[in-house]
Amino acid sequence: MRQKYLHRSVASFVGMVTILVACTSSPNPSPSPTAAYARYYFIAARDTGVFEVTTAPPSVCYSTQSDPARPIALIEESSGRAVVSYRPSRVQYCDRQVSTELAAHLIADPSAFIIRWSPQAGLPVVETRLTAT
Repeated sequence: MRQKYLHRSVASFVGMVTILVACTSSPNPSPSPTAAYARYYFIAARDTGVFEVTTAPPSVCYSTQSDPARPIALIEESSGRAVVSYRPSRVQYCDRQVSTELAAHLIADPSAFIIRWSPQAGLPVVETRLTAT
């Protein structure tokens, strides 16, 4: 009888070790080649805007550190066309309807875009690059 329990215990232990080895020896998923989040700044004279992008879920948020946030247009530099424009009524604005492709492109190549905005009411409209620092 004792030998029967010992055989079951050994078989259970071997089974648990097999499962443990199978689970821990599986290759880890490699990190995604593109980041899921980025924070940029757009700076004109004494005024600074903060521009954040996420890919999961895709969104663009920004603040111009003024109340309300200043209107901006995101311009594709190569074509000069406005990709999106925002006129928020709050200090910070988030667009949660932005396409996954645009969010990924903003993270992968922020130099392909510029921000067109007027840092203060009544001041001229300027175009500024997105910078990481």
